[in-house]
Amino acid sequence: MIIDIQTNEFSPLLPVRPGNVYPCRGGRLLKEGSMFVLLHVTRNGMGLLLTINREGEPIGVSQYGMHCVEEWTPIAFVEGIENLSLVMTSI
Repeated sequence: MIIDIQTNEFSPLLPVRPGNVYPCRGGRLLKEGSMFVLLHVTRNGMGLLLTINREGEPIGVSQYGMHCVEEWTPIAFVEGIENLSLVMTSI
């Protein structure tokens, strides 16, 4: 999986929603230019985030309370995540 990074202007005034991209919060990931992509907001108010590097490759996952995520300013948006539908089958 690779996310093709094609950013244009993105308004920070848009609502928090899956697909929003945020810069990593600090440390090594911030220095490397990594970003968080909001994948899902859980029923108990947690934001599930995919961490990607500058090339768009997934390098980790994390979760933050939505009270934190709502304070962040998005820098981009990933189209299609809101409508992503996966199917689990028996193996």
